[in-house]
Order: sequence, then structure tokens, then C-alpha cells
Amino acid sequence: MLPVDVREAIMRGIIGLLFALVSTGALAAEQNPFGIDSFVESGWTSNASDSALGGADFFVHQKHALEWRGGVGPLALRGGLTLEQTRYARLTTEDDLEATAGLEAGLALGAGVGLRFGYALTRAWLGEALTVEAPLLGLRGDKREHEVLAELVLSGENRLLTIGVDGLWRQPADTTFSGIALPPLRLEPEIRHLTLRADGEWALAPELALLARAHGFVVAVPPADRFIYGREPADGARLAAGLRARQAALSLDGWMGLDVAWPVSAPELRRAIPYLDASARWQLNDVLGLSAALRSGMDLLDPIDGVASGKTELEGGVRLAVAEPLALAGTLGFSRETGLYAPELRRDRRFMRAALTYVPAPNAEIGIYAERAQVEAPLERYETLVMGVSGGVKL
Repeated sequence: MLPVDVREAIMRGIIGLLFALVSTGALAAEQNPFGIDSFVESGWTSNASDSALGGADFFVHQKHALEWRGGVGPLALRGGLTLEQTRYARLTTEDDLEATAGLEAGLALGAGVGLRFGYALTRAWLGEALTVEAPLLGLRGDKREHEVLAELVLSGENRLLTIGVDGLWRQPADTTFSGIALPPLRLEPEIRHLTLRADGEWALAPELALLARAHGFVVAVPPADRFIYGREPADGARLAAGLRARQAALSLDGWMGLDVAWPVSAPELRRAIPYLDASARWQLNDVLGLSAALRSGMDLLDPIDGVASGKTELEGGVRLAVAEPLALAGTLGFSRETGLYAPELRRDRRFMRAALTYVPAPNAEIGIYAERAQVEAPLERYETLVMGVSGGVKL
């Protein structure tokens, strides 16, 4: 039985979708307005808590998304409901559950001018094990996230300009403790994150485009939470230029620029780091494909030092088509997070993954996989091995 709050969130999402269906009044009869994306995996992990505590266990992870699209005249509507859950056989204090409901509207104002608005509500119940041996001690956290967006899109011959505002309001609730006599406590600060963005694209050729990006960030924290949780409000900016190229077998997307961040209370303590977001795919032939990605920049939403983090991610992969419906894939990756104002706070993660997938139909996939990861931080070091089977379908 789902908790009452989860059932209420699901019902609100369903009611919202039904209201949208009724309000539009006219859907194309020849098109199915609903879409379903469902994914399930199950297996064994050597480290269910993903920490130095360890703790092997069997798990089931599932994610199901229902999407509806419709519209009337120049107005286009899209609604969605997503449920995601992870459950463990023994370490039940690590179980997680998340529900998201959202609605988005798009309006064409004229030739080359469009507006887009959206709102989404996420409710999450997250667990964490404090011990992995009986008796089990654990935490059960609860939080809401409100997301809004407003966007103006201007398009013309060989050019596209998008100006938008994104807002995120994170509201953590009290955390309850199991197996230990402690009153409920709120363990995380309330966060409000605002992004002002402008992205431009100019086509230089049918398969070549020049890109430009200018973003501004504002992070607000209530005064009481700044002292209790050691979280400092911060502002930031991002300026970058890029290139997009497509060929028959090769595709490239790359951004390069600068990220700047500073605490609101001390703007003179400005920090700047390179911003890089590049990815490439190369299909050598019908059998072999290669991919690579490199991302580097700052994070103001969940910084490791309470102000701003620098993050770097590197990933490379290879895909081998063994037969028409069967493929073997391998991935190597590395990530590092470092505090911009406390460089001694660092977290490295290395991983390798291998998967064998079978595609019985264009909209379905099943497979088996194994992944090993190593994590190093100043106060902890651990490894994780995960093996499982997975399956997904899109309708």
C-alpha cells in the first residue's frame, strides 16, 4: 500500500491530465495522445548503501512514465506522471520512492515566435541505512521540489534564439529515525535556485551550426538555514560558445567557455573555472560504434563545500552489434567533484560497465549488465559491484 501522500500526488497528477484532456476538447483521432515509457531492473549489489558501510543485498528498481500530448489551435499541451521506486530485500531502510506530476503548455504567437510554460511537482521519500547489520538503524527523508519554466523562442532563417527562466524550489521535510530514539529533524536546508538563460544557434551549413550560451544563476537560502546547515547563498554566470557538426558516421557537439561563482555575502571572493561540454559519436561501420563525452563546470545546487563545486566528468564507450537484435556495450567513466572554496573536499568516482542487450522489437529492450565502481573521498573509500537484468518498453 502506497503512503497517503503518494496516493494524493498520483491522484493530483491523474486529475490534472484528465482536466487537460477535457479542456482541449479536440484531439486528432488518428493519433494516440498517450505514451508510456516503462523500465524495470533487478539484481544484486555489493554495496546497497553506496557508502563505506557496505552491505550486500538484492534489489528491484523500476521507473514508469505516462505522457499525454494534445492541443487545439496554436496551443499545445503536454502532461506527465512519473513513478520511480527502488526496494531492497534486506536493507529496507534504503528503499526510495519518488512521484512527479507535470504540465507544460506551448503557444505559437506567429511566424517564428513561440512561448512555453511549465510546472512540475516532485515528492520524494528517500531512505538511508546507518547500519547494515541487525538491528538496522536508518533515516527516512521526505522532500518536495517545485519546478517552473518560462521560455520565449525566436526562430528565423538559419537561426534560433531561446530566452528562458527556470526555477527550482526544494522543500525538505523532517527526517524520521528508525531503530533509535530520536525526534524527527530536518537535515537539509531549503533551497531556491533560479536560472536566467539565453541560447543561440546559427546554421552555417546544413550539417554545421555555431552555438552561443549566456546563463545566470541565483541561489537563495533562508537566513536560519545558512547557520544551521552551513549553506551559503551564491550567484554565478556562464558564458560559452560552441559548434555542432553532423556527418554520415560522425556527430560532434561541443561547448567551451567560463563559469564564475561568488558568495552573496562576499562577492569579492569570486572563483572562475573552465566550462566544457563536449560529446562525440562515431559509427565506424554497421558493427562498431564509439562514443565519448567530457563535461566540466560548476554546481551551485548541491555543492560539496556549501557554496559551489567544480565538477568534471569523462566517459568513453564502445558498442558492438553482434547480430541484428543483439549488441554488446562497454563504458569507462571518471568523475571528480571539488569544493571551489574548500579544495580539500574532493570526491572521485571511477566506474566500468558492460552490458549485453537484446532488442526483440523496435520499442522494447532486455539485457544483462555488470558495473563496478570505486569511490574515494577524504573520509571514505569503498567499492561497489552491481549485476542485474533489465528490460524496458516504449509505447
